[in-house]
Amino acid sequence: MKKYLLLSVKQQYTEQILQGRKTIELRKSKPSVSSGDVIIIYCTSPVKAIVGTATIEDVITHTPSEMWELHSQKLGITKRAFFEYYENSDKAIGIVMSHVATLPEQIQLSSIKQRIPTFSPPQTYRYFMKFVPAVKFKGFTLEPFRDGVLAR
Repeated sequence: MKKYLLLSVKQQYTEQILQGRKTIELRKSKPSVSSGDVIIIYCTSPVKAIVGTATIEDVITHTPSEMWELHSQKLGITKRAFFEYYENSDKAIGIVMSHVATLPEQIQLSSIKQRIPTFSPPQTYRYFMKFVPAVKFKGFTLEPFRDGVLAR
């Protein structure tokens, strides 16, 4: 079954992802996803909206030094900021993305909360069973896992 991984991403990195300059999203913990699963890109404050999607190609794990040496051109972050982020970590997780698509219309946090009152953007990521943005209307489908197994 395909999974949908909602990622909270800062605005500066969201823009780079949508422009194709950042193809690896960095994390400190490894999500339970597979190639072909979908990333739902939630842009944090001040935008506070779902702005796009991407396909997960792979999830890679290296030491921070190896990640920087092998993939620095795909990370969309300065060397200083990268090593500050991983300062107390012995592993760096990278979610390799492809088929990035900007939504025709952003889905604002207020709209999500109207449909799912308990929704709050995740600190890092959260799993969903289904995500379908409506192209012609301002609607969308966003279904969380009901059993909580993959809730995060």
